[in-house]
Amino acid sequence: MKLSLLIPVLNWEETLPETISGIRSLPGGVAHEIVIVFDITAPERRAEIERLRAELTDTYGVHSVVRTSERGFGSALRAGADAATGDVVLPVMADLSDDLAVIPAMLQKIEEGADIVVGARYIRGGAIIGNTAKQRLSRLYSKVISALTEIGCGDISNSFKMYRRDVWQAVSPRSNSFDLSAELVVKGAALGYRVNQVPATWVNRQVGRSNFRLYRELVSYGRWFALSVLAMPRHWLMIAGLGLPYVARQITRRRLLGGARPPRALGIERREQTR
Repeated sequence: MKLSLLIPVLNWEETLPETISGIRSLPGGVAHEIVIVFDITAPERRAEIERLRAELTDTYGVHSVVRTSERGFGSALRAGADAATGDVVLPVMADLSDDLAVIPAMLQKIEEGADIVVGARYIRGGAIIGNTAKQRLSRLYSKVISALTEIGCGDISNSFKMYRRDVWQAVSPRSNSFDLSAELVVKGAALGYRVNQVPATWVNRQVGRSNFRLYRELVSYGRWFALSVLAMPRHWLMIAGLGLPYVARQITRRRLLGGARPPRALGIERREQTR
């Protein structure tokens, strides 16, 4: 099983070499590749970034994609996934916020049969260092979805999630921004893929400035909240809603599947055939 780590970068991150070094320092035995997607916002910066990119390739053997006319966190991850060759994909932030030490535990969950594994900050054993209003709202978002739905994910918004390629292809995410991670786990769970999680510690960035803008993301995250409640309402919610949530669930799932067999069943068949 080969793991592809996707790192989106807007122009350049000072901590990118340290992030790559941290990945390369993980325990051996895991076949992996690193795919970096550089979004260059100004033509005059391209020569500098191309030089830095070449240094990373020579030093660490990473693969990279350079874009000059497209932007967006989700868009960059989709480009990275298209370029990746692994059986499993994992987005990683370049700012040292993600808990790289739990990657082996996440991969173990995949090997045990999970389709999506969440590096979760808001479950027992997880933590945040540098808690802000954004993180508090993120926690509330995940807690409400957990209370109302059967998704079984304690951290919906965190991008640090591991996916089988079957999941990525079945969901075929379209989000261009940070909400891509919510789209993947909500749609994936609704399609029948198994979600598991491991506790992880998230560290607020110490260098540079985040490109996340809360006011721009509210609508995007709101649509995945609505889809999660429509597609996977808890049993008590269906009873309280006099059966209407059940009808909404059936309609929503049919629309997601488009009349096809559940993608998870097809993925399991393919994996069984390769054993």
